Amino acid sequence: MRELAILIVEDDEDFRALMREALESEGFSVREARDGREALSVLRASRGSRYLVLLDLMMPGMNGWEFVAAVRGDPRLRSNPIVVTTVVPEDAPWAADAILQKPFDLETLVQVIETYGSRAAVPPGGSCDLTDPLRCREDSPLLKPGNLLDPADDDLPRQFRQQRPELADQLAQRNRRML
Repeated sequence: MRELAILIVEDDEDFRALMREALESEGFSVREARDGREALSVLRASRGSRYLVLLDLMMPGMNGWEFVAAVRGDPRLRSNPIVVTTVVPEDAPWAADAILQKPFDLETLVQVIETYGSRAAVPPGGSCDLTDPLRCREDSPLLKPGNLLDPADDDLPRQFRQQRPELADQLAQRNRRML
């Protein structure tokens, strides 16, 4: 059994079951959630265990964008890597670690999991490198209201693209290279 635990957040029961079976056959420990709210409950109940989250965006209840904002806004949860799985990659939240365009094969999925799951968590009290906002802490200027990005705003991707277009382009290029 591999050390890394996976949390699949997907409202399509058949697709979720297929991913779970495939990942378990590769030796991963897998948990499932039907939407963002259920996934947050799993993460909060994990008491510090780290999960790599495979996240669908379009779900009833708490959708993927709301889930990413909640995880990145919680100091206890933000070190969990998030890989968005979507048909429309340009709609993915900027704070996701990676974007995996559907459809994808098992080999690609495992490669992405191994790449992003092996990243070290941000040390407590660590700060944000403005070239990598995915690893920001609450003391980061990216996360302070009224500064670069306001987490209370419902449209963080728009804010980010307007205020940091060079960094938004850099992140998009990095995600394309990684996949």
